[in-house]
Amino acid sequence: MDFIEIEQKVTFSQTVQEHKIMSTDPEKRARILRAAMEEFLKGYGKANTDVIVEKAGISKGLLFHYFGSKKGLFLFLMQYAIDVVSAEYEKAVAWNKDFIETIWDISMIAVDLLTVMPLVLRFMGGGVFVIQEEFPEEAGLFGNPLDRLFKSARGQMDRSLFRKDIDVEKASDLIMWTIYGYNNRIAGYDWRQDGWDSQIEQIKKELRDYLDMLRKLLYKDAKEV
Repeated sequence: MDFIEIEQKVTFSQTVQEHKIMSTDPEKRARILRAAMEEFLKGYGKANTDVIVEKAGISKGLLFHYFGSKKGLFLFLMQYAIDVVSAEYEKAVAWNKDFIETIWDISMIAVDLLTVMPLVLRFMGGGVFVIQEEFPEEAGLFGNPLDRLFKSARGQMDRSLFRKDIDVEKASDLIMWTIYGYNNRIAGYDWRQDGWDSQIEQIKKELRDYLDMLRKLLYKDAKEV
């Protein structure tokens, strides 16, 4: 899915809607956004605005006219990506209050997004760390939508499903640590490599295996429920 298609489906935050770049030609905007996100995947410090303008086919003066600075460009891209990813999650969330199954549903959305809009998702994932390291003063303005969903799911989980002899909060911590570790792993896959699509089913199977293992370890068996 390219940026023009994405923008036809997303209602952006006011911050994004009112930005200068959003009043430009959609195809030009798409070139700029793609070039910038791809360059920032190298890391904020390594990203070069000269490379961005060359790939986007615009002047450096025009880039800074839109965004003011490299930081301004990066922060806009973060809000743009968060809006896009949040919209996808919100369309698919349906709570069943079984924490492990809710985690599975959310994770499947993330896996699917890696195939539908990999650049946006990977930029956002890496961008969260950039904000923390480079611009901690801006951290309060941004949040990982995946984190928010997981925390919300945890707050609504059915605690009666857990075994009586374990600490429910520690058990849910264990589930969260597992899923974060797994998500970090799949985020490292290169979607541009040959055979990427064929890896998706294996990724899903592995995650299902991990969650089923946690279910056996942490939940009551069928006789107790």
